[in-house]
Amino acid sequence: MHSTVHGPAELPRCGWHFGKRGGELQVLCSSLFAVFCVSSALQLPGDALVVGSPAEGSGVVYVYSLSAGQWLQELRLVPSDAAVGDRFGSSLKLSGDYLVVGASGHDVNSLSESAYIFTRSSGWQQQAKLLANDTMAGDRFGVAVAVTEEGHVLVDTSQFCALLFHCAAYVFRRDDTGTGWSQEAKLTASDTVPFDRFGSAVAMSGSYVLAPVAIVGAWEADAVGAAYIFERALAGWSQAVRYEPTGNSTEGDMFGSVVAISGDTAVVGAHWDDGEDVNAVA
Repeated sequence: MHSTVHGPAELPRCGWHFGKRGGELQVLCSSLFAVFCVSSALQLPGDALVVGSPAEGSGVVYVYSLSAGQWLQELRLVPSDAAVGDRFGSSLKLSGDYLVVGASGHDVNSLSESAYIFTRSSGWQQQAKLLANDTMAGDRFGVAVAVTEEGHVLVDTSQFCALLFHCAAYVFRRDDTGTGWSQEAKLTASDTVPFDRFGSAVAMSGSYVLAPVAIVGAWEADAVGAAYIFERALAGWSQAVRYEPTGNSTEGDMFGSVVAISGDTAVVGAHWDDGEDVNAVA
């Protein structure tokens, strides 16, 4: 199966090609100049696709559904308080009936950026706007996001933290009503320092049965990068493991620039690892 998804007519450079090769779904950007569409999420087995276009006005998220082998645009999402330059759609994650969208350029009276929760019920509806309790304008809150089907959301402040404060990632949780969201924890590394890029990448894993686990990348920690595992127990969230690159790692490898986690397996990418170590995986 092969199909192509295109954005709106006024953005002809925005498109991806989807196909199965050897049983694996591949997503290939159709143009090196697709500057408008910078984030995307696909829910397998493939019934929903969301694409972020943060440079389009205040930012837009397009929702596609698969019908007869073709991806058709279903919805165009914008937040309820959209303003030009918000960069809504700069990051997004889709899990079950939850979609979390970062707006890393959005300032609330010059206080902070934000993230938004959408739920799938007769289409996608905005359910909540997430704000951390201590971020400032310029922290880039919302530049990376993660969500679990259970109703946990992880939002980071990325690499640009105002006034050289240590960067952090924030956990939000859905309440028992199913519609309210509140900040549950602020995650920081035990050895974080300014400009270590803690929070440059985030991922979460968990379900109604398994306790949630988060992984946070810091691609300039100790110059080569690191990644941190956080676990949630009855006492709250705590750091469990710090991962470092092994082998002939060098400054600038960007270990922790990409992270993923599922169950008891975590994957950490090193964007600029040159692969000179035969045992290295980048």
